[in-house]
Amino acid sequence: MASDIALDFDKRIDDLSKEVAGLKGRGKDFWDKLQAASSLISGVALAFIGYYFTDSVKVALQERQLRLEHVKEMREVLLKMGSPALTPEEAEANALTLSAYGEESIVPLLIQLDSGENRAVGAEKGLRAVGLTAQEKTCASLHQVIRNRSGLFRWDTHLVCIRLAAELGCRAAQADLEQYQKMLDSALKSESELRAAAAAFQSNPELGREAATQLKSQIEAAKNTLGRLP
Repeated sequence: MASDIALDFDKRIDDLSKEVAGLKGRGKDFWDKLQAASSLISGVALAFIGYYFTDSVKVALQERQLRLEHVKEMREVLLKMGSPALTPEEAEANALTLSAYGEESIVPLLIQLDSGENRAVGAEKGLRAVGLTAQEKTCASLHQVIRNRSGLFRWDTHLVCIRLAAELGCRAAQADLEQYQKMLDSALKSESELRAAAAAFQSNPELGREAATQLKSQIEAAKNTLGRLP
């Protein structure tokens, strides 16, 4: 009996050993397959990342090349706008040509706007045109001019930027227009306040009482326009 029990016990141990060995084999097979699969997945992932990175670099280079070509083309138009014999019609045509380059034309057009005379008239129309296709960028640039108080821009450049900001629906400018109006209200109270306000603009043309009044009227009109927006 005892020998039978011992034999049965040995048999069970042997059976269990075989089961464990089988489980180990299956576990090893599973991990081997997983490792092989992970190697394949890693390879595919690396290939995808490499392709994506290469494609991104290619797109960036193409965009830079396109921008360089645009700069060269815009340079020719800007040279024409700088002509002393520029007519209003030529200024408008050149500015609208610049606006076709989209947001890249905003800064050049602002520079033309700040040059005054026929160039400014054309630049206003150009900025209005580019604002229809690149509103956010145009509004941000107009807002930057409106906020400037360092004497970088002419007061009549501010005047046009305020008008355009309203026409293009630049809501972000509303708070700064309120502050702007307060500055002009103070400027119109006394000559000393007016001289202090004039330091915010280029000295030629100088900000006088009439100019400050024009700016204030344009701000009020802009606030009314922006206030009507849904």
